[in-house]
Amino acid sequence: MQPQTNHSTARSLSQDEIIQSVDFRFRICQFLFRAAVVWVVIGIVLFAIAFSAGILLSGLSFMAMTISLGLFTAAFAVTLAIYRCPVCDTRLSFFHSEQIDCAGCNVKIK
Repeated sequence: MQPQTNHSTARSLSQDEIIQSVDFRFRICQFLFRAAVVWVVIGIVLFAIAFSAGILLSGLSFMAMTISLGLFTAAFAVTLAIYRCPVCDTRLSFFHSEQIDCAGCNVKIK
């Protein structure tokens, strides 16, 4: 029977590396949510222009709304996947940005 060895590649992170990692992940999630909001606005503007001018641009409006729905879905999935504590892998709350410490390991994340 072979002895069990721990092949963990984990290393200890400094406080600055933890904060930078959490901030980088937060910026990725913010970017995706903002891009989705921009596409929603584009869809609303296209619909308003088409409605006021009597032009049938509903296909473009529908396309913009579909893109925004896809971006919102991707942003939500990415937020659940990557917005985690780099030390203990506990999911952090994206919507509670005032959170200063990780609930799992009490390390300072902001």
